[in-house]
Amino acid sequence: GISSGNGSSLHLEDGYDVNHDHQPVNDLVEIAHSHPDSDVDDADYCQAEDALTEIANEVAQPSHDCLTVLCEGLPCADLIISSIVRAQTLPTDLVLIFNLSNSMDSSKLSPTELYIQRRLASLSPPLLLSKVNSSLSASARQQMYISGHVFSIPLTTATLDLIQGVLPGHLIHGLVFLDAHNMVNGSKEALVMRLVSANPSGHTPFIKLFTSNTSALVSGYSRIEHVLTNAGISNVHLWPRFRVRLRDTLARSPIDNVNVFLTMTELQQQIQSSIEEVLQICLTEVQTSCKRYLSDVSFPTENLLASQHDIRIRRLLQSKWHSVGKNTKQLLADLALLRKLFFLLINVDCVSFYRFLLSIQQTPRSQHSQWLLTAPADRLFKLAKRRLYSVANDRLNVTLQANPKWSILREILDEIADDGIPRCGPVLVVCSDTLSCSNLQDYLQVGCQEFLQKKWKLLLLSLRFRKSDLEKGLQPPEDERSNIYAGKRVERRLLCEEFYRLQGKAEKARANTNRCAKGSSKGLTMGRKKQKTSCEPEAVTKGSKVTQKTLKDLFKQGCSRSSNAVVLEEQDDLPVMFWPKNQKSIPLSTINPMYAIVYDCDVGVMRELEVFKSQYPHFLHRVYTIVYENSIEEAVMTDRINRECSAFESLAQQIGHMVLSARSFALPTIEATSSRKGGNQIKDRQKVIVDIREFRSSLPGVLYESGIEIIPVTLEVGDYILSPEICIERKSVSDLIGSLNSGRLFTQLTSMKRLYQHPMLLIEFDYNEPFSWQQDLHEKVGLSSSSQICTRIALVAMAFPDCRLIWSRNPKVTCSIFLRLKAGHDQPDVAKAATISLDSEDVINDNNGGSYIAFDMLRRIPGVTSSNVAGLMSSVKCLADVLTLTRSSLTKVVGANSAANLLNFINADIAIS
Repeated sequence: GISSGNGSSLHLEDGYDVNHDHQPVNDLVEIAHSHPDSDVDDADYCQAEDALTEIANEVAQPSHDCLTVLCEGLPCADLIISSIVRAQTLPTDLVLIFNLSNSMDSSKLSPTELYIQRRLASLSPPLLLSKVNSSLSASARQQMYISGHVFSIPLTTATLDLIQGVLPGHLIHGLVFLDAHNMVNGSKEALVMRLVSANPSGHTPFIKLFTSNTSALVSGYSRIEHVLTNAGISNVHLWPRFRVRLRDTLARSPIDNVNVFLTMTELQQQIQSSIEEVLQICLTEVQTSCKRYLSDVSFPTENLLASQHDIRIRRLLQSKWHSVGKNTKQLLADLALLRKLFFLLINVDCVSFYRFLLSIQQTPRSQHSQWLLTAPADRLFKLAKRRLYSVANDRLNVTLQANPKWSILREILDEIADDGIPRCGPVLVVCSDTLSCSNLQDYLQVGCQEFLQKKWKLLLLSLRFRKSDLEKGLQPPEDERSNIYAGKRVERRLLCEEFYRLQGKAEKARANTNRCAKGSSKGLTMGRKKQKTSCEPEAVTKGSKVTQKTLKDLFKQGCSRSSNAVVLEEQDDLPVMFWPKNQKSIPLSTINPMYAIVYDCDVGVMRELEVFKSQYPHFLHRVYTIVYENSIEEAVMTDRINRECSAFESLAQQIGHMVLSARSFALPTIEATSSRKGGNQIKDRQKVIVDIREFRSSLPGVLYESGIEIIPVTLEVGDYILSPEICIERKSVSDLIGSLNSGRLFTQLTSMKRLYQHPMLLIEFDYNEPFSWQQDLHEKVGLSSSSQICTRIALVAMAFPDCRLIWSRNPKVTCSIFLRLKAGHDQPDVAKAATISLDSEDVINDNNGGSYIAFDMLRRIPGVTSSNVAGLMSSVKCLADVLTLTRSSLTKVVGANSAANLLNFINADIAIS
């Protein structure tokens, strides 16, 4: 049923009011403020306009560089704006914002960027937010930097522009980093900070770091200390949901929360129990198989819904992953798959869930999943089938069980429509992903029966019936053995009859439509143009007649929300907007919803709605939350709250005992040991030419941290140039296997061999993977076994004997290898490296004295080897001279055996008898 009020058993509006043994809230706040560098005192506990203003009073102070850790769901867009404004930013000042958008399309502004752009433009004087990307020319980007303003810029683009001098570091007025938990050693964020500090200026730019990923900050060893050191700051502000100031501020304008607790259908409950039984069986098998690797680790089984055993076990086995058996790896994959089934059971319709189960059976790898042979798995498939149809007395009974949330969503929308409150905004429905948004939109447009019938037809179509299937199951079984499959043949025949029956109805409907379309084709065409097929957030109208506008049109209308936001055919229709919660944030201040329905419950979404209500009390009249009782979504939400609370407590204790370092970005200095050894002489920094595309990896940042000057250049051959003679092609493990499959590696090594004296292939492993070749990456890229990888690498070594293979454990080891390779060699020539291309023939002339085509041809002649080819080339001027050499001359140059093989090849009889 539906229960209204500010209190509920889930305590969504009270944040962390769950029963667990944690440190008192007041003690945690005291720990967070006890640091000597903290600027927070009792006077800061003042009354504020809204929750974000309360936070901004602490973290957005000018000349106060800090890391702000927010609880999940607190939007940081307003905090960014407050930080920029309070730093007295002028329209000509340069402010850079990183990680503001996670959109793959770098040319379009994300909803968060649009909101910040609108708010900055409304200031006096107005500030402009622009987006910078690599599609602009370097000169255009430089003019934009010099002119000032606020820019949302990718980390890679900023890194390249700072190194190449396109971005003047001394002009930067402020830096804002989102997802600050990624600012660890060797990261792109840390490299940007070092590059900015290497450009001294008359003023110090303000630095603001924001993150809401508390779990990442407490993972690893002293990660928060590494973040603060790389950023050069010493102030940390923790804002959990249970903090007194935030809790009291949000309580001034509480949301009217209506919690709708649903009970899953009987079949859904039985399916969930079957999945739990299978999960328990797999977990027992994993415990048995992992005893040799993890002897002292136990896996509790009392809360299987919220547990993430597959992730935990993989993390523990990461260092030993190369020695883990195939069966154990398959069991871990099964645990992840079974966990996914929990979510699909409550998120998708019955037909889609059953189709997913059938796909598991039909995949080739399913024969290795032993859980499919268990009794609970067999019961799982039968129960999922019963939600669709059943066979009794040679008849097919199609049931197509509806999702219980659908009818509740319809009832809530009807209740909102009859509420009588003036509508100045849409109804916001928050779903898990874009697919759920699209499915709910289709359900509201066509109804439950037609929506499921469409899915049912697609399922029957995927079974690929034939005319011969109609005759199967009609004859009685000849013996007992054939009687075992008689039921399946009858079932397939009935499904085939159902398929052709529905197909016949569809053909009749199309015929009737074509006859009726003769006098109204114009109207039908206009109707088709109004429909959308994309999964982007859309505004729809409840009912059969729907007209739509995209979200971009709603953004343009801003806060002046009215009934004109959606073109309605009837005044009583209700505008409904769907939004996937997997987006970075919801632009609530642009949508301005009057009602919100959290279809797939999420604690972060609830907090965003709380903050919006505190900012705009006249909007968001009521919030409905739909939750399945005793389901995975309830268990996961409670588990996330507990883990986040524990993470904040751990961070508060770390900050209380941490010795924070002062700001220092000095490059490593060269120590002078003795004047006799020339230690007082100024040594030039080592230089490495790096391909621009390599800045997507962490190796350039590690090289810069080691004091190596990196020079970005667009290279056609190789990735790293260490000297005029040394060229290195870097490959990660996955990239190497892909290059072996496509043959691209042979092309790259051939070009390097022709154009450089010392070509090298660097195979670099990652920090989080063992330094071993026995991995299961070959399964992802099409190789059946690790022996195939080794075989192909051996072929590479045989085909390119002059190419050296370098095996590196991680980027730090690669940096030390580079320094040793550069010892005794000249610095690379940037101008020459930039001009080398695949068509460059004059480069090889300087090194080997001839065309690379003639060299390759000579190298393939029998008797010519890598040890004697250089002497043979120095004794002749062209290939024709080789044919004129006598046996004695050849013997002196290449040896007796090689001379005999060469002459036998030249004088061989090729006449055809």
